[in-house]
Amino acid sequence: MGTHVRAVAKAGLVLEGRKRAVEYRRLGNSNLLVSRLWLGGMSLGSPSPRPWVADREASERLIKKAIEVGINTIDTADAYSAGESEEIIGAVIKGMGARNEVVIATKFGLAVESKKPNQSGYSRKYIIQRCEDSLRRLQTDRIDILQTHIWRKGTGIEEVALAFDWLVRQGKVLYVGTTDLPSWQAAKWIYTSRFEGLAPVVSVQHHYNAVWREDERSLIPLCQAEGVGLVAYSPIGRGFLAGANRKTTRERTDELIGRYYSRDADIRIQAAISSLAAKTNLKPAQLALLWVLGQPHVTSAVVGPTNVDQLSQLIDCLERAPDSKTLGEITELYAVRAEIGHG
Repeated sequence: MGTHVRAVAKAGLVLEGRKRAVEYRRLGNSNLLVSRLWLGGMSLGSPSPRPWVADREASERLIKKAIEVGINTIDTADAYSAGESEEIIGAVIKGMGARNEVVIATKFGLAVESKKPNQSGYSRKYIIQRCEDSLRRLQTDRIDILQTHIWRKGTGIEEVALAFDWLVRQGKVLYVGTTDLPSWQAAKWIYTSRFEGLAPVVSVQHHYNAVWREDERSLIPLCQAEGVGLVAYSPIGRGFLAGANRKTTRERTDELIGRYYSRDADIRIQAAISSLAAKTNLKPAQLALLWVLGQPHVTSAVVGPTNVDQLSQLIDCLERAPDSKTLGEITELYAVRAEIGHG
């Protein structure tokens, strides 16, 4: 029995002989295999100031369960719980001896420790600084996928591409990713890296679910054409698509739910998913997730359960593909928004 198996067995989890419902896909044009579900680190860390976030003990249980069922990719950011999310993830993976089998993805770019000049954004100085800080918190010598976080207008792409390339050449980062940037900026980064022989962009993480599909205009076609993996976050709409009138802690305290999903069209889709889920013996959250995973351009989806039961529900639905008519009914209800970007 290997070190990892012994460590996990000690924790009460069985590795050998288990059935894995999670599938794996290549991330973009890379040879890296990632699970179709990524465990999201925004819900891991500390309930202060976000009361819906799992505390350290619950976060540890979630991470262990995710690895046990076959989720091999964990996505976090330096801003999640002010770095505590990274610390917990790093400690659990190290304790399990699971570093080689887990793909760690993290993000940076927001002001976390200081609002002084050069302590946010995408200068070469800040990129190197935040990578080093994340390496320390994650207790690892390399980050598998380093991604920009919320994009900042006016950022010079060439400097970002060169800084990421330097980190890759140093062995501190293995793959380059980005999150929620305008499609023309994504194109500039993709082509700058290609023409200058720099580390390529292998993935774009983007806001995508049945009530938010704005990237279908240009970002998704661009990534499909250029072999960049698309990773959807908020596939259940921060819980909005998990059913109407649930009144969870997150729904009461997450102000972004009302900001993003308040149109009459959004309410109609929410109701339709709840109704169709009941007819197909699924929970609304499961059907919302399956709609996202059923889109051919989606490589993976980042999910943010706050307890093991929620994670188990999402895993349980992976082998249950709704018929095309059900998915089509959800698709047809979408109403296009005025063109805006996340953040």
